[in-house]
Amino acid sequence: MNPLFGGILGGIGANEGQKLVDKHVHQSPDNEGLFHRLHDTICELLDEMRTIADHYRGLQEPPIDVRIVLQTTKTVPISTRGRKYNMIFSGNNTTQIQAMIPGLGNVPFTPPVGWTELDFENGTELSLVTGSDTTVIFRVTNVPMGANVL
Repeated sequence: MNPLFGGILGGIGANEGQKLVDKHVHQSPDNEGLFHRLHDTICELLDEMRTIADHYRGLQEPPIDVRIVLQTTKTVPISTRGRKYNMIFSGNNTTQIQAMIPGLGNVPFTPPVGWTELDFENGTELSLVTGSDTTVIFRVTNVPMGANVL
């Protein structure tokens, strides 16, 4: 056998033997395991960064406004269209609205003049408690109510 191959095989054997001694005798952590943990940690960080980037991309989406006519005899289902927040604009403070929220039931409320943040879930149905037909603006957005509602 060539002396070069003997040296290579001896080096590989010594290296693998040292790994076994370190692992079983010295209880040293496996360096390959450390690299796998580092890789997993980097992948987790990348996933978190994607989540943050998606959040900021969502803030750039414009709000969607829909005029809805509320009646006492008919309910209007609302759709969040994938947005996080929803609100209504009412032109008077005497409109008594009833929200039929899935899993909760009927919730009556009287919004003030202007914007009122609702944040109701998809499938909630709105109607009037009393009075004549009233039109309100329903807005869905990824930006919470505040200075950005107009």
